[in-house]
Amino acid sequence: MLVLGFFFLCFLFLPSSVYVLYTENKSSKKHLFMHLSGLFSSIIILLGILFKVMHWPGAGMMLFIGMILSALVFLPSLVFSKISDDKGEGKKTAYIIGLFAGFFYITGFLFKILHWPGASILILLALILTAAVFLPAYSYAQFKDEIHIKGRFIFLTFTVMMAVLSISLMALTVSKNIFSEFVVVETQMDELLDDLTEKSNVLADKLIAESSSDETLSLIHEKTIDLDNWIDALKRELILEVEPRNSEALTEDAINYKSIMGKDNGSVPFEMLIAAEGDGKAFQLEDKLKAYRKLILSVTDESMLVSSLDILLDISHETVINDYTISWVELNFKHRSLMAVLNSLTTIQIQLRLAEKEVLTLLSMSGSETGQNIIAAENSTI
Repeated sequence: MLVLGFFFLCFLFLPSSVYVLYTENKSSKKHLFMHLSGLFSSIIILLGILFKVMHWPGAGMMLFIGMILSALVFLPSLVFSKISDDKGEGKKTAYIIGLFAGFFYITGFLFKILHWPGASILILLALILTAAVFLPAYSYAQFKDEIHIKGRFIFLTFTVMMAVLSISLMALTVSKNIFSEFVVVETQMDELLDDLTEKSNVLADKLIAESSSDETLSLIHEKTIDLDNWIDALKRELILEVEPRNSEALTEDAINYKSIMGKDNGSVPFEMLIAAEGDGKAFQLEDKLKAYRKLILSVTDESMLVSSLDILLDISHETVINDYTISWVELNFKHRSLMAVLNSLTTIQIQLRLAEKEVLTLLSMSGSETGQNIIAAENSTI
């Protein structure tokens, strides 16, 4: 229904509307270019929005081309045609100011969609130009010789201002309000993961030293570290792909989630983790977790451990929503924003460390009295 609606809008409604507008207003041929540039830029932008919503490739390029065409071709042609039609009625300055306001708006929204820095500044500047300069200048030029102002103009001005203000505030604040919670949660989980990793490594080192003749503990701990590092590298790769020039978000020791500008970016995580061919890195992670679980269960099939792994590393779990079965990969990574994906990856790292503690505890408890004493001491602090 969505695709069909966009098809009718782009290829039937818009062309017929432009044709009717062109013929009924008896526009001269010099305005034909303005009408065609507005039509094509609108179609490309709408198709870009459709591709963005459907997560199809090429959405960013379409939006970029459509908005550039709208800002650099359609808006100037519209303003210059209005200036030529008014024949020196004093609106030239207002139209030029409106041109810059429209240019800043389109550029700001383009930057916002593509997650480039500076979007908020451009949108705010456009809002100031529109509200404080363009509307007063246009109103004065249009009605300076009128005795009475029509109510229709007041209503139109109010409606335009409310629309501009609402869209601007949504563009400036929606990401911050929503994703600030993700940042708080992710920061807390990172602190928990760091603490859990440190204590888990200490525990593993003690148990491995105590059971020097048994290489099983050492192998499991080594595989845990390798998988944890792989997930951490994946998180950094995602952030770097979204913001290659953001040096504040990534340091050698930590990730500064507050400094990530593209927190709501959904296209990069989808392309990297899922991919159009269904062979993204989320499937690699699934295979690695399955292999890790298989390694643990090859050591012992203790029912208590199996039940713990079913809770911590249940990769095979499928969720049914509206008669549609969603896999573990889809549930955690498909059509999700960057911050939501980072939350999921950190949760997996925490679950991985907890699973390691479960198996090390079980093996040591069944191995020796010294191992049991170590576990008891660690449990008192963890």
